[in-house]
Amino acid sequence: MRISLTLHHSRLPVLAALLSFLICNVVPAATWGGNGVPLQIKIDATDTVHKVFSVTEQIPLHGDASITLLYPRWEVASHAPTISVAEMAGLEFRVNGKAVAWHRDPLDVNEFHVALPQGAHVLEAHFDYLSPLKGGVMTRNIVQVQWEHLFLYPQGVNVDEIPVAAELRLPEGFQAASSLRVDHQEGADYHFKQCRLGYLADSPVFAGRYLKSWPLSSNGTKTVWLHAVADEARDLTVSAEELGKLRKLVEVTNGLFGDAPFEHYDFLVSLSDELPSDGGTEHQESSEIVLPADIFLKPDQYKTMASLFPHEYIHAWNGLHHRPAGMVVPNFNTPMQNSMLWVYEGLTELYGLRIARDSALITDEDYRDALAMDAAEQLTRPGRRWKSLADSDYDPIYLAGHHINWSDWERREDYYQEGPLLWLGVDAEIRKATSGKSGLNAFVRAFFTGSNAHSAVEPYSFADLVTALNTIAAEPWQYYLQTRLNAHDGTYLTDALKFAGYALVFNATESDMFAQQELEDGVLDLSYSIGARVRPNGVLQSVSWDGIAFKASLVPGMKIVAMNGEAFTIAALRRRLQ
Repeated sequence: MRISLTLHHSRLPVLAALLSFLICNVVPAATWGGNGVPLQIKIDATDTVHKVFSVTEQIPLHGDASITLLYPRWEVASHAPTISVAEMAGLEFRVNGKAVAWHRDPLDVNEFHVALPQGAHVLEAHFDYLSPLKGGVMTRNIVQVQWEHLFLYPQGVNVDEIPVAAELRLPEGFQAASSLRVDHQEGADYHFKQCRLGYLADSPVFAGRYLKSWPLSSNGTKTVWLHAVADEARDLTVSAEELGKLRKLVEVTNGLFGDAPFEHYDFLVSLSDELPSDGGTEHQESSEIVLPADIFLKPDQYKTMASLFPHEYIHAWNGLHHRPAGMVVPNFNTPMQNSMLWVYEGLTELYGLRIARDSALITDEDYRDALAMDAAEQLTRPGRRWKSLADSDYDPIYLAGHHINWSDWERREDYYQEGPLLWLGVDAEIRKATSGKSGLNAFVRAFFTGSNAHSAVEPYSFADLVTALNTIAAEPWQYYLQTRLNAHDGTYLTDALKFAGYALVFNATESDMFAQQELEDGVLDLSYSIGARVRPNGVLQSVSWDGIAFKASLVPGMKIVAMNGEAFTIAALRRRLQ
């Protein structure tokens, strides 16, 4: 089925402006616990066969009889408590080489209470992090180091005040890339410059037997690099054309959002068919992007993933530097209060697509087809009847890691698909209010520059958002946004498309983006006809709530064996639906 957006008028040009702000990436050691002695973390990541990281920590003590240590739980990028202490094993503590007693807190299993002998100055901790054997973060030729799984830290101290000295041992012959600065290197042993624990946790390392790097931008001291590791050296071939597109996306994003909120930025890419190609993870000065092994060799076959690069890059401004206030917490165990993910993710998703188009990673038709797929999905969501877009902000907190069977009835993180449509409407509203003299770009430049140029994180509230919109176009923005965020039908979505100059069209011919999404998902997508997504072996991957297949008593996981006596094949099913 082809789903498309038809543009009814030309977009008015919007002038670009540049505003700047600065954030330091590595800071001097902050004082904590009465002195500046750093926490020391040593990671041995050489066991790629069993996919085990061995951790040794040296934790300075200050004369107390006991200490409480925390294993991280919450991740900013997942907006949820997705770090599992279940993957920690072999925990032990020593002082001066002698074992000391500890016990886990009965109410908070990520909390460990350690008894200390009198006069103890340093507590040594040992444990293993057991990366999942399937998927995970290791192959024989690739190691992805995600620090938040690899340390304990003292309770009661802001993680941005804890100085840390980190060391990493990799398999022989491996090279590493990261936004962390290297103090010195001895073979495959990396000693990083001292930084804050919060910064360390936000600075993953991608390492591999095969690693290649390309500069994407250099503006004074502000540089952007692409680093790729691969299971096979042949996959590290990036054409001049593709590099040109990636350099263009950096240029376009910087021009739109203003001076970069970092000193340097690193795209960290894994090219592997053994690791899960589950998208990207944002960080202040880097991004983790895990892709199929041959994506740079066959970029036209992966257009549905093209917006990943701009999406994660935009998050340096929207999500990391500027963050909803409820998501700004002092450590990795204080619960975040998710709010405004329709800004954090929804606005980023829209601009990820726009910048992918403007840098030629996708065509304008691809851009409209991607929006059409979002619009079709959201306008046919029966779950909206009970669950609003505003309520979807809380989805990661209770749905992360849980399988859902009825995605269109339960709704899951729909701010990714509905958010861009909401912001299309905001763009149209600004253009209407200013007679085409301004648009959403003006809001983006103004809002994501901010006033506190030297802070690591600038929290904002819903009221701040409304005030900023009013500086661009004086409208009843609070009412406008709240009515859409709390809506329980698709009226406002339809209006947003219409006011933005689009019409949603269904026909029987699949668009390239739709067909590529089917290929990526391994299904024949019949969501808008019989209401099911069918795998090539006949298994129903999903069934639309209250659709034709649902009413025929089909459920996800069932297998179609035959149709009116004819053995099932995808071709036969297609033929019967014509």
